[in-house]
Order: sequence, then structure tokens, then C-alpha cells
Amino acid sequence: MPIPELTCAHESLVGSTHHVTPPSSVVSACDARCRADQGCQPTQDSECELDQHTIQYIVGDYALPAPENGCCTDCASEPISACEQPCCVDTGLTAGNMHNPTASNTSRGERSEGCCKGYHTIVRLVSHDTCTEGPTHLSDHPCSRASGGKTRNLKCRSQATFKRFFEVACCCLIDWRVRPPKQHHHHAHAHSHSRPDVKKQHKKSTRPLQGHHPVAPEGVAEQGGGRVQTLVLSVQGMDCAACSPKVTKALLTLPSVQDVRVNTFTGRASLTYREGIVFPPDIAKRVAEFTGFTCAVLDDTQLAGKNRLLRIEVPTGTGIPRENFPKLPPGVVILETSRTTSSMVLDVQYDAAVIQPRSVLDIFVLLGGSFLPPSRTNASAQIGREIFSLFRRTLISAILCIPVIIFSWAPLRPHPIQYGAVSLFLATCIQIYVGAPLYSAACRALFLQHVLEMDALVVLSSTTAYVFSLVAYGMQIAGHGFSTPFFETPALLLTLISLGRLISAYARRRATSALDGLGSLQPELVTLVSTDGATATSIHVDLVQPHDVLRVSANTLVPTDGVVLRGSTQVDESALTGESRPVDKAPGVLLIAGTRNVTSSIDMEVTRAPAENTLAELTALVTRLQEARLPIQDLADRVAEWLAPAILVVAVAVSVIWVIIGLRVRGEDINRASLAALRYTIAVLVVSCPCAVVLCVPMVIVIAGAVAIREGVLFKTATAVQHAKNATVAVFDKTGTLTFGKMTVVEARILREDAVGTVLALASESSHPVAKAVAEYLRAAYPHISAAPLSSKVQSLTGQGLQVTVDDVQVRGGSPSWLGLESEPLYSLLMQKALTMFAVTFDTEVVAFFGLSDLPRPSARAAVELLQHQGIQVHIVSGDAPPVVGALAKELGIPSAHALGGCLPTAKVARVRALQTAGARVMFVGDGTNDTPALAAADIGVAMGGGTDAARSAADVVFLAPDLERALAALFRLSRGAVRRVYLNFAWSFVYNLFAVLLAAGAFLRIRIAPEYAGLGEMVSVVPVVLVAWSMWFLKY
Repeated sequence: MPIPELTCAHESLVGSTHHVTPPSSVVSACDARCRADQGCQPTQDSECELDQHTIQYIVGDYALPAPENGCCTDCASEPISACEQPCCVDTGLTAGNMHNPTASNTSRGERSEGCCKGYHTIVRLVSHDTCTEGPTHLSDHPCSRASGGKTRNLKCRSQATFKRFFEVACCCLIDWRVRPPKQHHHHAHAHSHSRPDVKKQHKKSTRPLQGHHPVAPEGVAEQGGGRVQTLVLSVQGMDCAACSPKVTKALLTLPSVQDVRVNTFTGRASLTYREGIVFPPDIAKRVAEFTGFTCAVLDDTQLAGKNRLLRIEVPTGTGIPRENFPKLPPGVVILETSRTTSSMVLDVQYDAAVIQPRSVLDIFVLLGGSFLPPSRTNASAQIGREIFSLFRRTLISAILCIPVIIFSWAPLRPHPIQYGAVSLFLATCIQIYVGAPLYSAACRALFLQHVLEMDALVVLSSTTAYVFSLVAYGMQIAGHGFSTPFFETPALLLTLISLGRLISAYARRRATSALDGLGSLQPELVTLVSTDGATATSIHVDLVQPHDVLRVSANTLVPTDGVVLRGSTQVDESALTGESRPVDKAPGVLLIAGTRNVTSSIDMEVTRAPAENTLAELTALVTRLQEARLPIQDLADRVAEWLAPAILVVAVAVSVIWVIIGLRVRGEDINRASLAALRYTIAVLVVSCPCAVVLCVPMVIVIAGAVAIREGVLFKTATAVQHAKNATVAVFDKTGTLTFGKMTVVEARILREDAVGTVLALASESSHPVAKAVAEYLRAAYPHISAAPLSSKVQSLTGQGLQVTVDDVQVRGGSPSWLGLESEPLYSLLMQKALTMFAVTFDTEVVAFFGLSDLPRPSARAAVELLQHQGIQVHIVSGDAPPVVGALAKELGIPSAHALGGCLPTAKVARVRALQTAGARVMFVGDGTNDTPALAAADIGVAMGGGTDAARSAADVVFLAPDLERALAALFRLSRGAVRRVYLNFAWSFVYNLFAVLLAAGAFLRIRIAPEYAGLGEMVSVVPVVLVAWSMWFLKY
């Protein structure tokens, strides 16, 4: 019996945006079985003839992994290249029942829409050969099936257009939909291969809450899921610093979600999760359900390593001969696709270490593809909208509240019924409009997260006051008044709460100004010119790649890191380094992304792509600092978490005490005593505020980071802000740190002139300052000699030198001590002049000696004096010869006993460890790759901004400014000022909450806080914390 051709009648699979409709020509028994669950019905018989030019879009996060016992068990654990076998998990075909497919216990209801059980999708373009079919045995193919005693099998031989292809016609785990599928609640059935204990554990980890659908299909979580992905979410509505723990708890209820960081300043949350266990839309949905905040998945989801993303639009209906169809090279993968009536948008991931962006774009030019610029997500605009929403709510609440206050407090003619009616209406509007978000947040926290927070106390107090006033007004109308309604209390309370949160949100918005400033320094369009500068083209900055030549006009921003190729100018670097004077730039001089070209147009050669340039690095580090947490912040969060339950207990106690006082001491009746107790209770419930406690640390850290950037200092971690002030010993590298790092050859001895070409080739293969200086000297001194070709790759030995084999001769260049040349007369002669030496040998023959010098930074002496004045010992450890290091130490005023030369990277680490063992808190300052181990080992690692990427990555602090003395002074002042303000904020928060509760509870007989004014508590507690942190902008820390 021939296998029928299928057409899908399921509405969601046909003709809709963001969906890919599978061709009906490629059909197998497994396809029929899976697609039947989606409403697909056979329409006619078919011999499965597929035109060889047909292009099919295949959707699937991963290719199927190598099958266990003949069949796959998981479609999200292996990369594409790991498996070419078909998979039959969702049909129930396993090794045990492969010959009897009808024995499967798989429930149709269990299967998700599509056969891939909800795995996130990747789309690949695949071209197929003609499908043939013929009778085979069931054992020949796991996806064959028996019907009526006859065996039929469809065997498709396919060729991978993009280097790897699996047999789509026999795969039952393909999800033809781009979005994750919905999950169903048919948990009563299990796959035939599922273990009972696995099923039980899975149900426990993904149990539905309030109608929430499980996020992982049965058994997926136990199978381990796919690779770990990083996700960034936009969370709107966090108007209080205490909102961060709510989002964190909501995210951690999902399986596989880890490393959650919530940034209330930018309204972002970042996390890691495993593909296949949970999906980004489900993650965003969980946050929205549990917190009430508006949550969305951002486009700027972080990619690991050198992976980058290009969005390419391809028109549909392009007929392309198969032999001309482009192939995806290594490192390029199509992650996702969305489809419209006229085009498709492909999210293409590429490895920047393997291929460059314009080369990726060229692949799709044959299809008529064009680059789509990414949407620039603007956290500032999002926060601005939230602030405007809060302002509008506060303004409307204030307008509604003023008449209520006038009717209650103004000396008007007595018309209690009329005034009460208007007050009731206005207070009801405030209760609904302003109180609705509070009611929602309180209920979600209480019933979904089982947390009693301050929103619940505000809701409880305002509702109590409102209901009491409503009852009192009703009894007053009925002529049985027992108390005067106080509608002004809930109205004013909610208005002041809203005002306090508006001020807090505005303060947090202003704290992110540093990140806004960095984002504005990246231009979107650049001018690409030819190598000779004859032609110019405007392109998007995301298409710029290393070694491109860009034209930077006068009064425009430098788009990325590079060097001046043609022309000279002056550049304003104040936005990044704090240097107020323009810096001269000539050919060969470094340019930094985000700086402004001031005087004239220049051509520059790109050295770093925009995605990894200095500006991108700074933006990522500032964002990371805003998300960073100090250990003391965990304590603050725990205190804030327990504050609401504690206040509730205190409020109950206060209510009981005042009822007793009213009855026993004052001799009041029960109504009067209860009314007084109620007002005290409402005040106690509302007046306390955990926001000040939660905001103490992050507000100071964020402001300190912003001020530091203005001073040319970049804190990478919050612990660096806390501990920098505790340094007792400062250890410096020499070259590039205390000196400019610009070596110049001042003495040269060439013993074999025929070796100059080889020496030039050897030195040209290294980026070390000494080798670069030697290469520059040889090019200038011997312009007629070019670098000799090298037959093998030059090896770079950290802290020692370079070596290569040329025509069976070992050529080595580097430190004379490494080469064993201390006994050479030239070594002694150059050593007496305290020069840095570079020697070259052919086997054991000395062919060249170079003596180099490096001038100290103008601020080096002042920096050393600054440290010594603060009681900090100063040491130098360097790979240079001891006499050279000793000479510099003497010039800078450093004791000779603290100057060590000839140090390998391991010796630098040993020196740091020895000082730490002696009880010192060590700050290491370096700039090179060979300083990386010492930077990581030190208590505080400081890298120079012009240093290597490895040094900046290992450091805790980066000095962007070249002025060493200014940067060190700012580092210590900021650290001391930040820690002092954190302590001050904690002290204020403790004092406020203690005395505010005592005043609200009536502990002081003559002074108390009325319940209608208790709403001022949030503003009164938060504003001083904000002002203390903001004082770092105006005071000298």
C-alpha cells in the first residue's frame, strides 16, 4: 500500500506569519503518525516524487543524537554533526517494540503541536534528491511500519546543502513551528520508555500553578535538556528596589534556570537556562504571572564566545538552481526564521573567529538577501515610560485626593452627608486606580510566591481604612453613626505611597546616566573606504570587520578601535578617560571607540570589531557592575524580606495594647477604643519601608561606578569598590605601567648583516613592545632589506622570548639571561647603561644585540609618592634585567629592596603570594598578558586601559586615563566614599524604621504619626538614601 500524501488542515500550520509550512511531498510513516495529531489528513496516494530543485525549510534545534538501542531518546543533547540517524521517540518505536509499532503506549494527547516535543527551533535550508521507495524489512529502518500484513518503507537519500543533513522524511521529532509549542495537561500517560520515578520527579518540578502550563514535556528535564543559553529579559513595572527579589524568586521556580541577575536600575533580568527544558516565552510568562510586571524577551540575547548575530531579510519565491544554491560555511548557523507574505527574516549566527559579517551576508546575496539593522533596545526609554506612568498615576491621585482633604480638614459648613458622598466617590477612584497595581502585586506575592511583602501591608491598611470609613458613612446615613468616616486616610496614604515610588524610580533612572552616555557614543553608520582611499561607501557599523579602512570626518565619533592610517588630527577622549585636553593623533597611533575626532578628517584601520571594542567592553562592564552584589546586600535582602511579617506582628500587638489602654486606662467604650487602636494599627502597617534597606548598597555602587568613569576608572566588580581602600601594598609591573611601554632602540650591535632579514622576520611576528621596537628600528636602519620568509611558525615563550627553526637552524630572540649570554662582553657594556636588552642567536652564535630604553610616565613619581603618603608600600616586579629595574626604582623613589628584575610570570605570582602570606592586602598594577596570573592572584588587580585584552579581563579595576596618579587617587577616594555611604545608609534605614514604627505606634505620648501621613514613610526613608549616594557627584567622595 503506498504511503498517502498528506496536507495539513491545522490552521496554525498554514499560511501564517512566523510559521514554516512543511512540503507535503516528503512523507514517511513517522511523519504521518505525528502529523495526524495536528489535524493532518491523507488526501491521496503518492509515490513520493520530489523535484530535485525543491528547497525545503527544516526546523529543529538540533539534529537527532546517536540512537540508543536503535532509537533516539533525546533530541536536544547533541550538536548537528553528532547524529545522522532518524529518531522515533515520539512514535513510541523503541528497541523493544520496533517490530510492533502498535504496542506503543504513547498517548496522542501527550504529544505537543509538532513532533519535536517543544524544542526551540532552528531553520536550515535543505535541498533534497529524488525520493524513492521500495519494499524493505522492518528491521532495515526504524521508521517503517506494517499495515495489513504488508510492509512498506520509504527510504529517502538526501544530500546536505549546508554540509550536514539528516533524514528528514523519517524523523518524527521535527517541530514545524518557529515558536515553542503549547504544552498539554495529559500527564496520566507516559511514553513507553519513561520510568515511573522520572515521571514523578518531573511532575514535581513543573507542577501547574494557577493554571500555568508546565514548561517541559514529560521526562525532558530528567534527560538533561540541551545546551546552556543566556537570556536577557525586559521587566517593566519595577518601581521599587524591593521588586528585584520577587523577580528572582519567580525565575528560580523554573527548571534549569540559574545565575539570575535582576537590575532594577535598567529594568533588565539576565539568566541562564537549558534548551528544551524551558523556553524563553515561558520564562517571560512566569515572571508576568508571578509578579504582575510586563516582561518580554529582548533581541539582544547574549551569545557565547565569539558568536555574533546577523538578521537577514530574504524575499520569498526566489527560484534558484540547485547547483547554484549557496552552502553555509563552518561557523554559520541559521537560528530562527520568521515569515511574511513577501519575505523571510533569518537570524544567522556566525563565529567571528572563523568568518566575518560581510562574508556571511554575501552568502545570502544570491537569494536577494539584505541586512536588517538590529533594533537598539533603549533601557532609558523604557524606564522613562515607567516614570511617566508613575507620574501620571501620582498626579491623578493627587488631584482626586485634594478635595477629600479639604472636605475633611477645612473649616467648611457642616454637610457631612454631601461631603461624605463626594469623598467616598473620590476615595473609591483612588482605591481602584492607584491601588490596583498594589492589590495585584500583593496577591501574586502572597498566593504564588508565599511571601508577605510591604505591598500587602499597604493594601491591608488602606483597605481597612476604606472599608471602615465606608461602613461608618453608611451607618451615618442610616442615622446610627458610631464614628466619623476618614476617607482622607486611605486616599492620602495611597497618594503618598505613589509619590514616594515616583521619586525612588526617578533617582534610579538618574543613576543609569553613565550607561546612557556610553550608548550614545556608538554611531550606527560608518564610511568604508578602499585601501587606497579612492572610493567610499556607507555601511552599518555591525558590518565592520577587522582590517577595514574607515573614514572619520571632523567632529564625528570614532566608530571602533583602530589605528590612524592616513592623516593627522586631535581627538577628544574626555568621555572615556577624563582627559580634558585633545590628544594628538598621527599615523600609527591608537584610536579608541567613542572618542570624538576634533580637527580634521582621517582614515583609520580597524583593529577590533564594534561588538568587542573598548566601548562595547565598557558598556558590558558597567552593566555587570550595576547587577553586581556585595555579600552585605544578601543580608539586607533577608532583613527586608522579614520586615513585613515583623511589622504585621507589631501592628497586631499595637492594636491589642491600645484596645486594652482605651478600655482599662482611659475608660472608653469599645467603639472608641477600637477606633483609636485601628488608626494606630494602620499607621504602623504603612510607615515602615524595606525599600531603603534594599537600596542602600546598589544605589551607592551604581553612583560610584558612574563617578569613576568620569575620573577614568572602571570598576568591574562591586567587591573592588568595597576592598580597594584596604590595600596595604602596591606591586607594579614596569613596562607599560610605570613607563609608557614605548620602547626605543638606543644601542644596536649587528654582528652578521646577512641575518638582518631573519631577525626582522622574527621580531615582526610578536606584539611585545620590545620586539616591535626592534622591528621598527631594523626597518628604518635597513630600508633595503625585507623580512625573510619563515618556513615554520614563530613560538612565543611568555617572559622569555621568541624562537623559530629556519633551514635546520634554531633562531631565538629575547632576554640574554634566557639565551645564556650573561658572560658576553656586549651584555656587560649595555647593562652598565641600564638598558633593556634583546639578543638574537642562530643556534649558539650571537648575531645581534639591542639596547632599549623606556621613559617613565610623567605621573609615575607622583603616583608613588601618593601611595607612600597613605602608608602603602610600593614594589616593582618586572621581566627586565635587575639593573634596569633598579635604575627606574631609584628614579621614582622606590627602595631598591622592593625592586625585582628578571621575573617570569610565575615569579610575579610568587611575589604576590609571599606578600599576602605576610598579611598584606596586595594591589597589583599591570598591563601585559604576562601580568595576567599576578592580576588574578592579587586582592585587587588593576589593568592599564592600553594593556592587553587578557590583562583587562583578569583585573578587577581598569584605568582608562593615562594619568596614573589621578587614577589611583580617584580609586582610593571612591572606595572610601562608597563604603562610608553604605554604612551611613544602613544606619539611616535602621534608625528610620525603628523610630517611625515607635512614632506610629504611639510610644511617644505627645508625638505620633497620623495614619493619613504614614504614606510619607517611603519617601522620607528613600530620599535620604538617594541623596547620600548622589552626593558622590558633588563632593570629593
